[in-house]
Amino acid sequence: MSDSNVQQVEKWFTQGGSRLSQSFPEMHFHVFYAADQIQGKVNIQINGPLAGASISFWNKGDVQAIALDKVHRKEISFDDRILTVDDNVSSLLQLYFEKLMSLLKDIEGLAGPSL
Repeated sequence: MSDSNVQQVEKWFTQGGSRLSQSFPEMHFHVFYAADQIQGKVNIQINGPLAGASISFWNKGDVQAIALDKVHRKEISFDDRILTVDDNVSSLLQLYFEKLMSLLKDIEGLAGPSL
């Protein structure tokens, strides 16, 4: 039997989540009802001075990834859907964090050196 979505996120975070702390000093990792196939959920919340994000996966197959541009006070949805059989949780997490880092670089470039 393959790992649940929650277990896959836990493994990904354990193997590389700490590298995010370089850009985002505040990180929270929450697991709710990990073994429950319907209510099981994992949420990663990261927060920095210019941007933040909330990424959630449910065992039932939903995913939601939202970023916050604090400078422009804009919420950006990276993903909000039901996973397909072709989706790879680790690849999606990597994609979301690449998008977040790109957003952060854009914000830093617009904000200038004073921040």
